[in-house]
Amino acid sequence: MAEEKNINIGVFGDKDVGKTSLVLRFTDNKFDKSTPTTFLNMPVTTTDVYGTKVKFCIYDVPGAIEYRSLAQGVYAGIEAAILCFDISNQASFDALSSWISEIKNGLPANGVKVLVGLKTDLTRQVQAEAARSFATQNDFMYIEASSKNKPKEVAEVFKLTAAKSLGIPLPPPPEPKATGASCCCFM
Repeated sequence: MAEEKNINIGVFGDKDVGKTSLVLRFTDNKFDKSTPTTFLNMPVTTTDVYGTKVKFCIYDVPGAIEYRSLAQGVYAGIEAAILCFDISNQASFDALSSWISEIKNGLPANGVKVLVGLKTDLTRQVQAEAARSFATQNDFMYIEASSKNKPKEVAEVFKLTAAKSLGIPLPPPPEPKATGASCCCFM
């Protein structure tokens, strides 16, 4: 592996959408749905991102309204913003617009923006296509994940964010697996 690269990522979104669970799953590989963010958490972890060693400093910004001003101080020090919502809660999706404007105004012009639909293990209220369309309209990448039972999805959120921000080439997509099934047509 080449030299270590560093990235500072801010994780934003309303209260109870799963931000801290996302961060804890990535940094500590644990899931604890009862851990509230009461102040700015800043865990650090190092991992391999497609052949490059990357040190992540993650700013887990609390979503409660009384802490919203903390987000303003985070933007200047980050290269990427991960904006989260809960796919099982339409109100959390509807609230994204205020976060979008803050992120666009605060994040450096070349900053990477990622919209993440969380809690995919729950019953969906927000359709993936609606979220994808919203992300595209606002110049965000879009990905979904479950911090509860899909740690590989969580890792991909952070790896894709780092790769895009640091110019790390993405691996080619996996080849489709042959199913061994054959098709017959009768006329």
